[in-house]
Amino acid sequence: MLQKYNFLVTVMSVVLISGCGTTKKMKLLEEEKMKTEQSLLKTKEQLSVSKRNLNKLKDSVSLITEAQNKTIESLTKDYKDSQNNLSLLQEETKNIKQSAAELENKISDSKSYYKKRIAPFLDVQKKLNQQHRTLNEIHADLKTLLENSPGIKYKLKVNKNDIRITFDNSFLFEPKRENLTENGRWVLFLIGEVLKKKTSVNVMISLFTPKNENEEWKFISMRSLSVFNRFRDKEISASRLKTIINISSSKSKYTEIVLGYPNSKLLKLIPLR
Repeated sequence: MLQKYNFLVTVMSVVLISGCGTTKKMKLLEEEKMKTEQSLLKTKEQLSVSKRNLNKLKDSVSLITEAQNKTIESLTKDYKDSQNNLSLLQEETKNIKQSAAELENKISDSKSYYKKRIAPFLDVQKKLNQQHRTLNEIHADLKTLLENSPGIKYKLKVNKNDIRITFDNSFLFEPKRENLTENGRWVLFLIGEVLKKKTSVNVMISLFTPKNENEEWKFISMRSLSVFNRFRDKEISASRLKTIINISSSKSKYTEIVLGYPNSKLLKLIPLR
């Protein structure tokens, strides 16, 4: 009996001990459960927040995507418009270049036409300028020679197209004779020296006499012939010499030697149209 009692006590002790351990385990499990539930609740809350954030993010992404799509659509439209404008500009540039080329051809044709038309005038102008330079050179040479020859009385005038040297007949000719004086021969010699170097210049010998003068025209002609022959002595060709008798508006008698060019041939170079 004692043995059974001890056995039962032992069993009961074990049961009591086991029951105490189980209770503790249960409490631990309950606590762990509560912690787990709290952790799960927090996780749910975090998950909920994450979902809300995700939804916000999705909305933001949707807005960004929509904005991007609009931007891409606008850029695409701008690109197409730019392409169209570029095509129009290229076409317009092509037309402008073509018009410019046609205009340049017309200008070139006009230049050629007017150059051809104006060529005779330019040639005449060139020759007139050369004549003017030659007359200036003659004037300079004559002025130097005549000023360095004391006792010579003259008037020297330079015009646009000629040079006029005027002498009183009393200085140039012997009284009531057609012969030249020594001074007359000398001054015509000086003029002849200049004319020998300028072979393109012509000489007109003009004798002026008053309107009511009774002097014979034959006598006047002989005087002009004396001047003519003096130049011929200086080897001035007869084709360059011309004599003429004029009526003077004053009472004075004088001789005028005109140096110039026969521009009638030169003017024929200018076309009528």
